[in-house]
Amino acid sequence: MVRVVARVAVASALAAAVATPLTLSAHADSTPSLPGVPSLPGLPSLPGTGGVPVSVSSLLQNLGGLAPIPLAVPGTTPSTGSPSGGSGGGGGTNAPTSTASADALAIPLLDTCVSCNSSTAGNGASSGSSNALEVLGFPISGGGSKNPPGGDNNGALAALPANPLLDAALADWDVSSSSNGTTTKGHADSGLVDLALAPAQQVLDLAVLESGADSKWTPTSSSGKSFSNGVDLALGGGALVIIVLHSDADSSGDGSAHTYVASINGTELLSAEQVGKPIVITIPGVVTITLLQTSATGGDAGAALVTVTKLLGMPGTQASGVDATDTGGTGTGTSTAGCSGASCPGGSNSSSGNSTGVQGASTGVPSTGIGVGILGVLLIGGGLMALAASKVARRWRALA
Repeated sequence: MVRVVARVAVASALAAAVATPLTLSAHADSTPSLPGVPSLPGLPSLPGTGGVPVSVSSLLQNLGGLAPIPLAVPGTTPSTGSPSGGSGGGGGTNAPTSTASADALAIPLLDTCVSCNSSTAGNGASSGSSNALEVLGFPISGGGSKNPPGGDNNGALAALPANPLLDAALADWDVSSSSNGTTTKGHADSGLVDLALAPAQQVLDLAVLESGADSKWTPTSSSGKSFSNGVDLALGGGALVIIVLHSDADSSGDGSAHTYVASINGTELLSAEQVGKPIVITIPGVVTITLLQTSATGGDAGAALVTVTKLLGMPGTQASGVDATDTGGTGTGTSTAGCSGASCPGGSNSSSGNSTGVQGASTGVPSTGIGVGILGVLLIGGGLMALAASKVARRWRALA
């Protein structure tokens, strides 16, 4: 019976090895480490910025090395071209790199993220990165774009073919990055569910767990804008607009941030301004939940509808919902430095590699889909078989 256990374990390992090439990792670091919001000391770090001692992926990685290792999508690592505040070729100091990020739902403790997006724009470089859906460390739908070379990229876990009656998509995403003259831009957006009834007539538009992030840079100024919604419903071409759970942030100027529970045609209910200050619910030694949190100062802006921290004493942020964060600044530079090729200011880079569908990613930007599911099923099935065989072996020895 010991041989049976060994054979099952070997078979499981071989099945996982065969499935591994089918797994097209498109892991997007949806919430890059951003500067804290200085006017609100209690504001926790964004999801994914670290501090959680135990996570699902770290536990999996200890199980014989069978856990998939997410690969960073091109465009997820900010590239500034020249250091923030660097000197422009025409004299002066260039504006710093701008960043923007937004998460509809992020649970770092479980390595799970829904509609998490980020973008950057700096001197001669920009990026957009979208993690439409990641569950337990498995990136399921998402992608990125990095300038240079730049371009557009999009996809979805599942979507209906284009038709005049109904548009529907699950875990769809869109990213882009570009340079034009002395301007660089990065963009990313996604939604868990997107529906449009008679799209041309705009009879009904519905988005569930959506977010977006935009960054822009010029030698003299940089800024980021981002938003996230729980539900966004529009009827009759905008005659009735209902938004449930919302946050937005803008780093332009001194920065602005906003969050509210609901809005009907622009009339807000339970906004951060109406409440006056964040609502903090603390159960000592168990958890701290913060609601309606905003801060904006000196070109930094952040808003979060809900954050969960100090869960059982853990450091960092264990979960957050409907958040947005941006950074930007100003400079006196008149030209850029350290770039080359089509992405250089003075030229234009708008090449596209558009693609749609579950496996629809442009060259060099992998998308994920069925491969993740196959690997997960094989790993789980192999583990259950090994467990069953182990129990049979123990009973056999007991009878012997």
